[in-house]
Amino acid sequence: MSEAARETSCDWTVTGMDCGSCATKIKDAVARLPGVSGVEVGIMTERLRLTLDEAQTGRDKIEKTVRALGYQIAPRATGAKKDFVLPGAQDGHDHDHAAHADHDHAGHDHGPKAASAKCDDSGHGTHMTSVLAHSGQVIKNGEPTGTFKGIAPDASLVAVKAFDVEGHGGLLDIVRGVQWVVENRQKYNIQVLNLSFAARPRWHYWLDPVNQAVMQAWASGITVVVAAGNEGPELMSIGSPGNLPYVITVGAFTDSWTPDTTDDDYIPDFSSQGPTPTAHIKPDLVAPGGHITGVTRPGSSLTREYPEYLLSTGEFVMTGSSQAAALVSGIVALLLQLEPGLSPDDVKCKLLSSAEPAINRDGLLAYSPFQQGHGRVSAARAVALGERGCGNQELDIQLDIANAKHFEGPAIVDEEGSASLPGLKAMLSPEPAEKGLSRSRKWGVKAHIERTDPPDSSPDSPFDWQALYRREKATMEHLARSAPE
Repeated sequence: MSEAARETSCDWTVTGMDCGSCATKIKDAVARLPGVSGVEVGIMTERLRLTLDEAQTGRDKIEKTVRALGYQIAPRATGAKKDFVLPGAQDGHDHDHAAHADHDHAGHDHGPKAASAKCDDSGHGTHMTSVLAHSGQVIKNGEPTGTFKGIAPDASLVAVKAFDVEGHGGLLDIVRGVQWVVENRQKYNIQVLNLSFAARPRWHYWLDPVNQAVMQAWASGITVVVAAGNEGPELMSIGSPGNLPYVITVGAFTDSWTPDTTDDDYIPDFSSQGPTPTAHIKPDLVAPGGHITGVTRPGSSLTREYPEYLLSTGEFVMTGSSQAAALVSGIVALLLQLEPGLSPDDVKCKLLSSAEPAINRDGLLAYSPFQQGHGRVSAARAVALGERGCGNQELDIQLDIANAKHFEGPAIVDEEGSASLPGLKAMLSPEPAEKGLSRSRKWGVKAHIERTDPPDSSPDSPFDWQALYRREKATMEHLARSAPE
């Protein structure tokens, strides 16, 4: 057998690396083994790749060497998923990625280039990218679980930089960044724009320069997902561009560190509340935003200022509506992967029509629509139960852009700043929303109807949850019967 015939390309996932020196230590140890060549180690992709002459060194020897250094290692799945690049990630190692380009409006304008050449000074954008598209496998007890750390690990990325090392962005930098996305949407097939930032609104939504740019993005066919902001619990604390009625504005909930139950999931005080100054109901929905782990650039301002949130695995923990928005952007990418022809309005309709509201035992809403919007996002329900045709029905973005007509929402704001909706008193439970475990609150119609203790619905409730439950159940049964065998 020839030398070439014995050489094999090998690929592993390695977890526990938290610094560039860790990757160097692994690379040096493995490279010293006989028959090993072409060693590549990436912190952000958690990947070890090499070419191996198995006549000299077996795969088990590679794995024992890595484990002896204190890291977990498991064979990497091949062919199914793409790796991603973190904008600005620079750890001295090569990365496989699906990044098409990046663009810098925070400082010098370098134009599109390989995303690895850019530096995410603050680390915030890198963390959002990780939540959205991390293609590293989840490892449990040293073995891959078959799931991935990011919501949409197949997503291709275009990084646009508009914020500096402190996480501050100038108005014009942001506007130019969004404009660049619109101008290059066809070149790079940009379909989703994640905007995980919020600023206090200074103008009507149609006069805000950032909102004007974002409207152009939405009208061009790009689904825009925006963080609601972290200025709650005050009413009318939704930031810009989340106050733009067209976009998908995302608030946050937390699972109280118990992923196996939703009974203690609640909306924390920091999540910004509606309505907007023009009376629109925001946020549109809520998503997980508490203690979200992801990778960020080593040495970024976040890791320097908050080292206590850096885990031994190298992952960084962050909380906020920014993370919630990134998660929803990942779900949008999945929807578009399944149904590439969806318009931004239809994507919004699918997400909102399938969201699961928080319902108390009395059959009334546990949270106001100004807190939870349509409810918590559900990727599975969006696919199975999401509708089309209901997104932004009462609006006309072309009239808005042309400055011919602008739109107000249904909220009622009195002179003292209190906000309400027609019929809100009848919809909202008088029970105060509990933080943490609740014996009253359930998320979603199914969980509400199927309580072990039957719900005690008010006879004056404006909701017919039983009818909605039967309708959804019939739809799911129909889908099950029509599924290919």
